[in-house]
Amino acid sequence: MDHAEARERLADALLAPRDGGLEAALADPSATGVELRAHLAACAPCSRELDALRAIGALLATAAPDSLAAPPSLRERVMAAVGETGAPAAAPIPLRPRRRLLPLVAAMAAVVVLVAGLAGGLALVGQRQEADRQVAELRDLMAATQAILADPAFVRIDLAGPGGSGSVLIGSSSGRLVAFSSTLPALPAGLRYECFIERGGVRTWIGWMHWSPDLAYWSGPVSGIALPWRPGDRFLVTEGRDGVPVLVGGS
Repeated sequence: MDHAEARERLADALLAPRDGGLEAALADPSATGVELRAHLAACAPCSRELDALRAIGALLATAAPDSLAAPPSLRERVMAAVGETGAPAAAPIPLRPRRRLLPLVAAMAAVVVLVAGLAGGLALVGQRQEADRQVAELRDLMAATQAILADPAFVRIDLAGPGGSGSVLIGSSSGRLVAFSSTLPALPAGLRYECFIERGGVRTWIGWMHWSPDLAYWSGPVSGIALPWRPGDRFLVTEGRDGVPVLVGGS
């Protein structure tokens, strides 16, 4: 399997969450699945692109209602964007991840707006207003995500805990961070979800999450602690500044 085939397989999987999405494609026991895993294990740029797609998929999952299917043209639009920067199959070294990722992330941003717009178009007036708010929220978050994924030293961290799940993207070179979750429940009045990086047992406050029933997120520059991310660092989301962690990620 070459670079173009691997990227096409991953893009198809990303746009098929009902079929299990990226993880189902990676666990596929068929010969195609075996070839895909072998290629990813041997190809660092494609492996990094998989990390980026996983992050984008987590964002898209917050925008796409289960009852909405992507239109047939969507796959062609995404694959066209992927193809614009694809390396020739015979080339031993593909284009740099930075140059390949940007058009793909831009295509994913268009997907977010399109899917949320479809949801608003099918809804009542109040629901359309909510869809508009969600589109604006996701547009800002996707712009921040695009900037971090363009960082050649970006890091992705999976979060898990009593609050469900989430993801963190850190641009080690740019010093910027995005954290988001679509599973955190509402908090009592006066409390907010707070983000910390823990290093050597010491917590450094990063910021508080914007929260809605659909998405909780924080985005901005990291201050108070030096990057890059280090082995042993942990990212924490707590209920209030002094609360118990509800999401944790890192080693």
